[in-house]
Amino acid sequence: MAGISRLLRQVLFAKPPELDADIFPQSEGLIVADGHDGAILRDSPNTPLAPARRKALTLKLARLGADRIHALMDPGPK
Repeated sequence: MAGISRLLRQVLFAKPPELDADIFPQSEGLIVADGHDGAILRDSPNTPLAPARRKALTLKLARLGADRIHALMDPGPK
């Protein structure tokens, strides 16, 4: 859980290996990942959030992930 709370205090952009890293802000973190592995290339500054804001963002992220999984599992009528 410590890893999750660390990530909730930082902004990290993720990119595939073939995408140019120069399009992302230098002031924020950068993760390079493919289908098998990932690595943090650049860490970002620690930006604490108020507990209510952190909870709201966590729920929003969870709902977005659940919606994406649902759309993959049940695409609806064609």
